[in-house]
Amino acid sequence: MYESIIPKDWERWIEIDKIIADAKVYSDGVKMYEEMMKRDEETGLIVLVKHPSKDLYAVLDGHHRFHAYLKLGVKEVPCIVLPAMIGFLFDITKEGVLQPTEEFTKYVRVPFKKIESFLIRFLDRPEEFLKLIDKRNEVDS
Repeated sequence: MYESIIPKDWERWIEIDKIIADAKVYSDGVKMYEEMMKRDEETGLIVLVKHPSKDLYAVLDGHHRFHAYLKLGVKEVPCIVLPAMIGFLFDITKEGVLQPTEEFTKYVRVPFKKIESFLIRFLDRPEEFLKLIDKRNEVDS
């Protein structure tokens, strides 16, 4: 997501024990990333905010990936580090203010992503869906 707007040379590998992340994650999302990581699939970079004075980072985007890495026992994770211009950004990120609740992820984000995926497939191959509709109409007749 951010790779298109943030230069690739900003990628860094950060020790996982220097990263803090809010625990409000959707467990199925963590499991999905665990499985992707086990298959060596691309999962994207975790976006971190650097503490203004400590060697500490807070997850801004990538909480599910972070928790998947934790469960897998990974020691360093691929990240993009955004400098904290002020301590406020670090603090609100650390406290999880920007992280949605597990319920929001489960009942809003996940269904929306499924709809988005369907629409993308439909736009790519509308003829497949038209065939399904025709078959359904035949059964209903």
